[in-house]
Amino acid sequence: MRAAVLQDVGGPEELVVQEVPEPEAADGQVVVDVRAAGINFADVLVRLGQYPQMPELPAVLGSEIAGVLDGARVMGFGERGGYAERVAVDPRWLLPLPETASFAEGAAFPMAFLSAWIPLTELLRIAFRARVLVTAAAGAVGTAAVQIIRTLNGAPVAAVGSEAKLDLPRSLGAVECVTYEQLDDVERSTPFSISSAARCSPDR
Repeated sequence: MRAAVLQDVGGPEELVVQEVPEPEAADGQVVVDVRAAGINFADVLVRLGQYPQMPELPAVLGSEIAGVLDGARVMGFGERGGYAERVAVDPRWLLPLPETASFAEGAAFPMAFLSAWIPLTELLRIAFRARVLVTAAAGAVGTAAVQIIRTLNGAPVAAVGSEAKLDLPRSLGAVECVTYEQLDDVERSTPFSISSAARCSPDR
């Protein structure tokens, strides 16, 4: 099967499409036919040689995938290996992919939305119309947090690094959007019901 193999640390040119052996499912694993794979920040750090737990290279990266398992559309996590036509994963880390979502959307969903969902639902309780500050609100986790807070009937206030990034969180339902330079004025004028504990990052 074909896979995008990271040959060495460096630029994107180090990812080379080539033939690799078929994945072998260990006990408790299943093999998913991959239709899309997410490119998250951890993958970028590995490519640059800056990830704390570097794999032995060459390696097939890709922990977020969406694809087909036994005829069903799924999305979820694998340890690595998602940049390939097929990958072996633990089925406990797979979720149904709705028919209304594309495979690309499914591959971009798990890590960002779980990273926002867990602190916003397990560590906090968002009161009705509570103002919740989301830093890095134009990044993957930040945009997920804005949408989740709105779904939980909160009022997300988005902070971003530049004026060019204001429109994205605004389009997702942020009640107010500011740059970091404007943030002190916002915090002084209207206290947040939930503030630093709910801030999500990174802005990438």
